[in-house]
Amino acid sequence: MIGLLDLGGRGLVRAAIERSEEAVVALPRLDAALASVQAAELDALVIETDLLDAGVRELLFAAGNRQVPALVVSRDRSVTAAVDALRSGATDYLCSPFEYETLQRAWSRLLGASCARPSLPGETDPFVTNDPETLATLELTRSVATSDATILIEGESGTGKELLTRLIHRASPRRERPLVSVNCAALPSGLLESELFGHERGAFTGAVNRVIGKFELAHGTTLLLDEIGELELGLQAKLLRVLQEKEVQRISAPRPVRVDFRLVVTTNRDLAEEVRTNRFREDLFYRLQVIPVRLRPLRERPDDVPLLVDHFLREHARRRRPLPVILPETVEMLRERAWPGNVRELENLIERLVLTRPEQTVGRENLGPTVERPVTPSEPSPAPDLPPVRTLREMERWMIFETLKRLDGNRTRAARELGISLRTLRNKINEYEIFDPETLPRAGTARAARWAQRGGQISPGAP
Repeated sequence: MIGLLDLGGRGLVRAAIERSEEAVVALPRLDAALASVQAAELDALVIETDLLDAGVRELLFAAGNRQVPALVVSRDRSVTAAVDALRSGATDYLCSPFEYETLQRAWSRLLGASCARPSLPGETDPFVTNDPETLATLELTRSVATSDATILIEGESGTGKELLTRLIHRASPRRERPLVSVNCAALPSGLLESELFGHERGAFTGAVNRVIGKFELAHGTTLLLDEIGELELGLQAKLLRVLQEKEVQRISAPRPVRVDFRLVVTTNRDLAEEVRTNRFREDLFYRLQVIPVRLRPLRERPDDVPLLVDHFLREHARRRRPLPVILPETVEMLRERAWPGNVRELENLIERLVLTRPEQTVGRENLGPTVERPVTPSEPSPAPDLPPVRTLREMERWMIFETLKRLDGNRTRAARELGISLRTLRNKINEYEIFDPETLPRAGTARAARWAQRGGQISPGAP
């Protein structure tokens, strides 16, 4: 359906297109046109106006955000007006008066743009990106999806590791069976072992029935081990054996069972660094790293932000929700954000705007503190000048004295900062005689404030 908004009242476009076979609906007012665009009721939009004012720009912003082609017909023949309209979201600009053939060509372009609008990303295309490196990653995973090679996907939380896994599974010969997934960070090691390997009846207290583990359930399909970096070393050794032998043994079972699954593992950690620090087995790391894949965080591909904003808005439009209008300068600000939560954080932001600002314009002031750049940590305060100490005993006494002085005599906090117990701190205070029992408080309460007001009579002298 094509929406026609005649703000000039001359009816030039209506008279020219009334013989069109396309369904054309007259929009009575600017607010009605904006509501129709936000409700995803229009396939294209024609605006006849004498002035490109703020209201028309807002309508064009909304049309541009929702991929609704818009033709602006205006008496303003200046290049500035045409550029302004196109930057605001119009797909074409026509000056009046015009010849009938000129309008027909513009009308044909409008209908062509309406038919060519990109479809909503569905289950077969979960990634929205124009980033060359990410596109290369997607192409790599598609090329190896038909094999049984183990794939290691590394990336920060919220970058789409699970989505990529589902894409791999759907492109594989095992797609007829459902994907089996386990979150290694969600269960303690004792329960995780039973979840992965299964157990026999009576294997431990409470095991009243035989339970088939995820390895067996994944026979003939794809197994996702999410956050593999959280797996403790004992289970890493057992996983390595499963991968080597292609068989799994339930807890308390008399014999192993052959299994055939395709393994995909994901992690938000740097597994190479985990290997260097002996928190992850080196042999398992190389066993998993047959096809290594890294998903870039959103801050490294800022050009994807406008695409994702549009994608999430269209997702909500498909659910028939009234949508906000996100201005271009707002999208530009979103491009510059660090996005520690990556795509998931951006999706949550768009959903919040849909729920809290339906049919309203979203500017910088509406995004709140969550879209501010991360505050750069302030430079650490310089350490106090060291006194002319000669021995370790004098240094220890000086450190305790300075810490207590800085914390207004709060012993609990001082012990925490010094890395010793409160009891040890008390013993050191007594040993070095660096306090007056009547003036040094035992906690950082009002008593500490009174102590500070009296000048904090800690003697800095040597014992």
